[in-house]
Amino acid sequence: NGRRSISKRVADMLEEESATGLLKIGKWDDFSQRVLRQKMLLRKEIRKHVKSGSKIAAYGASGKGQSMMT
Repeated sequence: NGRRSISKRVADMLEEESATGLLKIGKWDDFSQRVLRQKMLLRKEIRKHVKSGSKIAAYGASGKGQSMMT
């Protein structure tokens, strides 16, 4: 049937995630709010630098960007 038993390491990790609240939606809602706040602050900072005439360059692989403001 393709089913495998859960290894002890996986069971331990699931237990740890449960104990820290990672399986509760509220934890992810809080994380989402923090991400949105950081996005807002970054956009505000970028607008400030663009308005002042600074150049902004970004490089990196998708999902892992680096930026430099000059």
